[in-house]
Amino acid sequence: MGLNYYERQAMPVVMRGLVSAFRYFGGVPSELLFDQMKAFMIADGRAGGGRLVENPEFLRFSYHWGFRIRACRPYRAQTKGKVERPIRYIRESFFYGRDFFSDDDLNARPLQWLDGEANVRSTAR
Repeated sequence: MGLNYYERQAMPVVMRGLVSAFRYFGGVPSELLFDQMKAFMIADGRAGGGRLVENPEFLRFSYHWGFRIRACRPYRAQTKGKVERPIRYIRESFFYGRDFFSDDDLNARPLQWLDGEANVRSTAR
């Protein structure tokens, strides 16, 4: 079981990544919050009193796995920060200061980083 980095945000690629994450974490959250990804939404009419129109294929995927799709509203820092903060943490704590020799090398290291650094909790109180 591995966690991989992907070069694209196309819907099939992200769906594979989500399935990998569900398996790694041993479950599926009740909802997932996405930034304004075109792979998942067709239109966002919420600003004008309309509704979010999800891509039907991704909607089927969400029903199959049992999670609700949530999308950040454009220019709303309250939700956008929830999506972007983990990315900043990973970039600063995992990527910066490391050299990767290949895609295979990059994909081999996340589990080591998670087990040895990111998921380590102090037992001292």
